[in-house]
Order: sequence, then structure tokens, then C-alpha cells
Amino acid sequence: MEDCISSSRYRSGRSCRLRLYRGLAALRIIFRSRSTIREAVCWYNHGNLSAGIFFNLILGGKSMKIKKIISVLLLVVILCTIMCACSSPSSSTEESKKEDIWIDSLPYSMDFGGISVPFSRVAFYEAYINHGYEGYVIVKLDRKNLTDDDIYWMVNYNEDTLNTEIRVNAYLEDDDENSYDSESLNSLGKFYSDEYLYYVFATDLNRYSLEGREFGIQIIHSPTKLTAPDTQYFYYFFDLTGSNYSDSVDSLTEDELDILNQALSE
Repeated sequence: MEDCISSSRYRSGRSCRLRLYRGLAALRIIFRSRSTIREAVCWYNHGNLSAGIFFNLILGGKSMKIKKIISVLLLVVILCTIMCACSSPSSSTEESKKEDIWIDSLPYSMDFGGISVPFSRVAFYEAYINHGYEGYVIVKLDRKNLTDDDIYWMVNYNEDTLNTEIRVNAYLEDDDENSYDSESLNSLGKFYSDEYLYYVFATDLNRYSLEGREFGIQIIHSPTKLTAPDTQYFYYFFDLTGSNYSDSVDSLTEDELDILNQALSE
């Protein structure tokens, strides 16, 4: 899984692709938690105060159901704006946010507020079930430099809210390399042992094999909360070719197979 693929293929349109990822993640935050649209938009904009005030005024006093409806509509507008901006080469970026880090090969040591957290491996396994193909992705982070307290605050605290210090997302890229469409994978959970953190994802059922398709991994870290301007984004892309693709569980290590079975049983 350490095979490195050329990053030049992604560099030309990366700002559009990454903005789309953030928009999709903001939508997920609203549906999975009690977060408000103001928090989600502030997170997307890395602390844009004026945007936060604007959305707070719009949603003030509304019922939760109405807030959800308005939230979705507003985020759809944001996503449409992102896609329109992708057609313009002069799209500007916020000066306050950290530059996104593109990982070309694994393992890679990520700096989480002065703590080195190695991104060890991405494992993929595809199974033929129910007349179709389903893929499983396991993101593996080394926790050798993390204490139990670090695990609590970085992973478990306020789970599925904006205050979780580490968030991992996985995406299936569109077949058309000129497209910015991405399909968010279903999260099967996060697990940890004495050695590793595991984030497990599954694709939807597909009629055809995913061999040859491209996946993207997004890792987000913030020492305070995900709306903070010092939030750091890491991205890793890989094609399901060669050693990156397998339709046999033999490609998984013993601990990865145990984690996958645990995820599927919950």
C-alpha cells in the first residue's frame, strides 16, 4: 500500500476538489450532530465571523426542523457556488487558513500540535455480495506517541461534533478525471488498540468491481475545534491498481481483519 502515484494529476484542480470535500463534510456534520448551520459554515470558512453572524441572524428563533431545512438549502447554495468558482482560475483562498498538505506516499508523519502521528497505511478489500461489489477501506494511524488522554480528547470527546480533534473521511472519486464529483463513503466506526487507531469505511453496493477506481482520504486535525483557523487538512489519494487492490481478505493483516469483523458486527 505504500505505492506512490503521481500527484500532478490532482494539483490543477485541487482547490475545487478540497472545497467540495469541506462542503460535503459540513453537510454530514449537520445531519450527524446537533451542530448549527452557523458552526458548519464557520468551520468551512475557517472562522469567517461575518458569515457566522449572517447565518445566526437568519436562523435565530427558528425551530430545529426549520433550521435543518434552511441549513440544507443554504449549504446547497454554498456547494453550487464552489462548483461555479471551480470554472474560474482566479479563485482566491483564505489567508488565515493553513495550507493543505498532500501526502504522496505512506507511511507519513503528521504533525498534530507538536505530536507526531504517523499515517501508517490504507488497506482496501473488495467483497462480492448480494449480486454486487462492496469495498472496505481501513485507515490506520500509529498511536505510539499518543497517551490514553490524547485518545480521549482527540478521538472520543464530543464524538461526531465540531469539537472532535481528529476527523477522518473517505471518498470515492468520479471515473471522469475532469470531474470534481466525489462519493462519501459510509463510516463503519473508529477503533483503537494499544498500537493503532483504525477508521473503517464501506462503499455502497456497486454492480461492477471498483478495481481501477480512485479513492481520497481526508484527515482533519485541530487542537481546539474544527472551526479554528489553525485547522490542518491532510489528503491522500490512491488508485485501486496493483497492490492497492485486493478481492481477498488475505491482503489484510491479522489486526485489520479483526477490526473489519468488529466493524461489520456492530
